[in-house]
Amino acid sequence: MRCIGMPQFAGLCALLVPGLCSSAALASGRPDGLSYECAADVEFNLPGPYGAAPAFKYPLKPKRPTWQWKGGNRGSESVHAGARVDPDGTITNLRIYWIQSGRMGWPQVGRADLDDITLHVSFGEAYGLQRKTPAPTQFDPALLSVEIEALETRKMKRPRLLTLRKMISDGEPPLGGLAEIPAWLRSASIYLRWEDLKAFAGDRRSLVFSIEEIVFRDHQFYHDYVRGGALDLSVMPQVIERFREAEALVKAKAADPKAQCTSIPPALEPEGNPEAEI
Repeated sequence: MRCIGMPQFAGLCALLVPGLCSSAALASGRPDGLSYECAADVEFNLPGPYGAAPAFKYPLKPKRPTWQWKGGNRGSESVHAGARVDPDGTITNLRIYWIQSGRMGWPQVGRADLDDITLHVSFGEAYGLQRKTPAPTQFDPALLSVEIEALETRKMKRPRLLTLRKMISDGEPPLGGLAEIPAWLRSASIYLRWEDLKAFAGDRRSLVFSIEEIVFRDHQFYHDYVRGGALDLSVMPQVIERFREAEALVKAKAADPKAQCTSIPPALEPEGNPEAEI
């Protein structure tokens, strides 16, 4: 489910607007239903797939030169963590996410070194996948979900397939399938559990992706090849470490939620399914 209908905002609502997160305050035994929202951000530098600083481009203005990130100590990447916390410091719901840089500005700004395909890694909010219950209270890489999103400058008007292979012609069944195309029509996504993606990739630092358009022609359906390239997975170990760092920051704040976190009155706690409120 997408809060705003644009892929770059997936997951932001539940994390940045605490009142939209689901919980039953009174049923949990919290005094007067009071709880807290603790949040932390970790900015960091993440090399491109070839070890160089991330390179950016202007997709709608291809004649403009690309440029490398020169942000100094301020990283081009950001991990955000949020947690619902009881007054005694007990974490009842932990959410962490990372959206690969260049994606938020698409199509005005994008990464020049990523073949127009990006990652969105989340914990605690498995968008596109069946959610796990109860809500997680501590980070576990095995529960990470990954959105792989192929970006386009033009609006897509037909269904598309997004598949991953170890090599261009390896003969093995691919990973992926029919992609989700949101209302803005400039991206196509598949959703995978990190454990499944990791097992499929093995020791490879990247996978080959392929995008095909489903076209009805001559009284039958065809899969017309659109484009392909490499999906860089070498960034994942560092991203996971930053998730751990963000979790540690949130836990430190949760030790004294009254002083370091935002109080959430019970009046802001929606009843029933929180997605119905969005």
